[in-house]
Amino acid sequence: ARTGGYTIIPRPGRPDHAPPGIAEYLTTSGTTGEPKIVPVTHQARLAQRGPVRQDAVIVVTVPPGSNASQTVLTEALLSHGGLACLQRWSPAGFLELAENSRAKAALLAPAMAASLIRYPGFHPGRLGGLVSVRLSMAPASEELVRSLAAALPQAHITNIYTTTEAWPAATVMRYTRDDAASVGRPVPGTHVRIIGPEGRPASPGRPGTVELGYAFEATEGISWRSTGDLGYLKPDGCLVVIGRENEVLTRGGSVVSLAEVDRALLSSELVV
Repeated sequence: ARTGGYTIIPRPGRPDHAPPGIAEYLTTSGTTGEPKIVPVTHQARLAQRGPVRQDAVIVVTVPPGSNASQTVLTEALLSHGGLACLQRWSPAGFLELAENSRAKAALLAPAMAASLIRYPGFHPGRLGGLVSVRLSMAPASEELVRSLAAALPQAHITNIYTTTEAWPAATVMRYTRDDAASVGRPVPGTHVRIIGPEGRPASPGRPGTVELGYAFEATEGISWRSTGDLGYLKPDGCLVVIGRENEVLTRGGSVVSLAEVDRALLSSELVV
């Protein structure tokens, strides 16, 4: 049913299992190199379903056809709930959509979540029905995670980290269980490793290139994919992302992350 600036997709029947073969082909954005065509199997598409309650409406604000939107669509289909899709981002539109659809879960890009809690018309009571808020498509800052948790104390806050090329491998940060400055721990079936400058896996605490891996069958080897991000693993297994390979510079003997510079500027309240 289409109304205003959003679409609500009603629930369908639930399939019993994932059929074999390719479910779809995704085109990557090219942020980790040349754009690529990535085949996604039905098994991979179902691998990252979150614990969404039955009959729960999920509100999503990511472009249709993207990896994140396809994942949340799968969840809506299998939970017998519905999907409320905001076609063009605005804080006012999101609040109206969440209220009208009585959404129980939401998927937001970190930048969208940050603009939402800064919006003058934002009031926690308008989103009191949300029990799950997931941040995806980019690592979320610790400040944003804690601000969301304070504004929506009834909601579980998570940050999902992956890339289209690495699908379905991912890590998930669950607030109050994992370090909020990290992107969390690998989901079941996912493997994470850090490749140091010498081309070998690095020990915990040593920075390097982040690689995600996934094996569909126990008899198959792990398929590793570079994310193009730099990071390190903490002793407790949490992954911390410190920036992109092409966004980390060495100046005066110090390693400078341009992502950290961005976050410092945005937190100064002098830059929007």
